[in-house]
Amino acid sequence: LLIELSFKQQANSSIKLISADGKLIETRTLDHSKDHKINFDTSGLSTGIYFVQVLNQGKVYTKMLSKL
Repeated sequence: LLIELSFKQQANSSIKLISADGKLIETRTLDHSKDHKINFDTSGLSTGIYFVQVLNQGKVYTKMLSKL
């Protein structure tokens, strides 16, 4: 699962992969760059709904994904 992010301002950020039942799969801390490419290995995950949550400058952004 490749996720590309672009922020308007440089800041420490983090990204989390979370299962539908709220289990934290993986967390990554991002550096001060504006642009990021993050690759999560989802080969060991079962089919279902997952969430990607990004924290940047005190704001949280969440996106729902489905793994088929």
